[in-house]
Amino acid sequence: MAASTASTAGQTALFAHINLWTQVATLAAQALLATRIMRFAGVGCALAVLPMLAVSGFAVLALAPTLVAFTIVNSLFRAAQQGIAGPAQQTLFTVLRREDKYKAKSLLDTLGYRAGDALGAYLERVLALVGPGVFPLAASVLGLASVWLVLCAFLDRAQARLASLHPPPALDGTSRSVPICDEDR
Repeated sequence: MAASTASTAGQTALFAHINLWTQVATLAAQALLATRIMRFAGVGCALAVLPMLAVSGFAVLALAPTLVAFTIVNSLFRAAQQGIAGPAQQTLFTVLRREDKYKAKSLLDTLGYRAGDALGAYLERVLALVGPGVFPLAASVLGLASVWLVLCAFLDRAQARLASLHPPPALDGTSRSVPICDEDR
């Protein structure tokens, strides 16, 4: 970044343009893609967009390690994260009871994200010990993306199973034909 512009003001303007276009792409992804992907391919496919983008993005960066390539890959990843995977993650919670939903969300927001940050920091240290090069980084990205894709498939099946057990209420305000939890029986 420092090599691309000489002044701090120029760098700030460049970051502002990147963020603007990332947010425009996020809005477009959320408005035009997220619902369609979830409706036609399932929640799991919407969640799987991120690991697929991670693998393809690292492949692009291995072939063209430039600021332009990094900016495009990073912007697309962030837009997909907020515009496609974010709504898909929230959809996973729609089949849970209220108490379970809030317990799960708070657990994921605290323990899940903090553990992910810590594991990322340890992975960075391990990669630094292994030495520079594309191969160790690519191997770790492929391994993590594989686990991520398996998790996406598991969450998709679990969400579909819970959705079939707990159908949504009728749109006309009538009661459900099947109780959604023990308390409704």
